[in-house]
Amino acid sequence: IGFVAGTDNHEGYPGQIRGYYSDLTCFRAAELTREAVWQAMDQRRTYATSGAPIVADFSVSGLPSGSEGPYTGGGVTFSATLHGTAPIERVEIISNGGTVWHSEPLEWDVEIADVTLPEPTGAWAYYYLRLRQSDGHFAWLSPVWLDRA
Repeated sequence: IGFVAGTDNHEGYPGQIRGYYSDLTCFRAAELTREAVWQAMDQRRTYATSGAPIVADFSVSGLPSGSEGPYTGGGVTFSATLHGTAPIERVEIISNGGTVWHSEPLEWDVEIADVTLPEPTGAWAYYYLRLRQSDGHFAWLSPVWLDRA
């Protein structure tokens, strides 16, 4: 599963309604080529925003957003680099339906490194990042899935 966003309007400007951005899908591609964008989409290296062109990257235990990987013990950590278009009010990590970590940085640019998260309690767990800016815009970064080996 990878997060994407879109809008259904009839004004002829995809992603815009009356001059304002609406629902953007973002790709974390290695380069700006058609092949790299398709590869990012295939690898679920995607995220969605409510319209603001937020730049974000996120990993769990070294696996980039959209990945699946084994959990072999030793703890779960996450790192993120976030660049808002307004101050970032709240950053949350959601796992298996609940918020397991949050911060309220109130900064335009946020760097988070090696924060410890709860370990999977069952056969698998997912972790995704959600952020909210002070102007009301959101971003949702595709989850990382960890499976017990």
